[in-house]
Amino acid sequence: MLVAFSIIGFIFLYPRKANQPFFVLEIMLVAIGALLTYFLSVQVELGPVIAAGLIGLISSFLPSINPKNQNLKRSPFAVYCGAFVGMSSGLIFDSYFLVLFSGLMTGVIYIFANNSLSGIGGKHGSIAFSGVLLTDIIFHAL
Repeated sequence: MLVAFSIIGFIFLYPRKANQPFFVLEIMLVAIGALLTYFLSVQVELGPVIAAGLIGLISSFLPSINPKNQNLKRSPFAVYCGAFVGMSSGLIFDSYFLVLFSGLMTGVIYIFANNSLSGIGGKHGSIAFSGVLLTDIIFHAL
């Protein structure tokens, strides 16, 4: 119940004034960051910190593809937020479906919380934690 009220609050209290198609791209970028980090951490056995750092480093080069594109300038932040989701243990997520679902949930929360708490440290980690917790609550309730 509390999670539902929180999501509704984000929707109405922090509306984002940007182009609608980039919302979908941001959600996808968060999910991609989560999947790639989880893959590198669990399958390649780099560990969560090295995997997230590597994904963050690679995503930082996305704006250099087209420096004039504003969407590409904002995309590393979404990928790095997803990297925090992908740092989750294999004990929490036992399948890539759960990582993907959690990445999508985190992406939705990311969109609504992106304009709030600007300049505050730990925002992306808190958003990722919220998405992982929400996924855990949903799938344990089922």
